[in-house]
Amino acid sequence: MKKRTRIAAFALALCICAVSAAGCGDKKTADNSSYDKAEKTTTAAVTEEAATEAAQTTEEITTEAVTEAAKEATVPEGLSDKYADLDNRSFIYNGHLFTLGKTTMQEMIDAGVEIKNIGEDKLNEEKRAAKSSDDSFHKTIEGKSISFEFINVTNSAIPARDCVLCKVHLLLTDIALWGEQLEAATDQGVEIAVPSRITKDELIANSGEPTRIDDELNRVDYLVDSQVFNDNSGYRFFFNDGQLSEVRISWLP
Repeated sequence: MKKRTRIAAFALALCICAVSAAGCGDKKTADNSSYDKAEKTTTAAVTEEAATEAAQTTEEITTEAVTEAAKEATVPEGLSDKYADLDNRSFIYNGHLFTLGKTTMQEMIDAGVEIKNIGEDKLNEEKRAAKSSDDSFHKTIEGKSISFEFINVTNSAIPARDCVLCKVHLLLTDIALWGEQLEAATDQGVEIAVPSRITKDELIANSGEPTRIDDELNRVDYLVDSQVFNDNSGYRFFFNDGQLSEVRISWLP
């Protein structure tokens, strides 16, 4: 009887050991599984974070590039993004916007434009109502490759100071003219809608088909007929060695 009891006890002990061993194995496997899961979660998080940072960096670089390009392409306020805009014949000189057909000589002087050989007597000189586009008077700026013409488009005589700007002539390269060395207008505070070093093809691509292309004079015209005079006005672009060298802007009612 004692012998049988000992055998039963021994068998019970073996069963307990087996269960314990199985339990230890399961715990180890569970621990390993938890570690693997945690490691995978951490790796995924790091990878996602790196991808997010890379995307943000790329976005920042792209945004900076677009911003810089936008700055370079920005058109000065008041000017058109169309190089030969017949509805906006304006230019900027020393930070002031002037528009043909609107700006008077007095307004230009008030803005600091130093017109050559002009005084109170010349400003007060009566100018008759224009009968043709030739009834304009010419003025220049001392030592600069910029010249203007003004016209009286009212029905009666008015002082020269009240006549409106009708022509602007801009040389875009340094030149010796009439014994005087003139600097390029764009180096003297002049800004126009058209870049100073474009080609004919770039001009046409921006402003469309011109009114006329004069191959002999190397000139491209964008003109409209006057409603008052037997003439036309608009833009004349001159090219030299393939690049823009001179711009003439005119206005007639």
